[in-house]
Amino acid sequence: GAEWKFRAVGQGYASGLRGIAQDFGVNL
Repeated sequence: GAEWKFRAVGQGYASGLRGIAQDFGVNL
């Protein structure tokens, strides 16, 4: 659900979104 979103925000957008993008196979 939205848990990973909050987790990403907690880690910081740069590293959080980058990690999520890699998990989903998306290039930012």
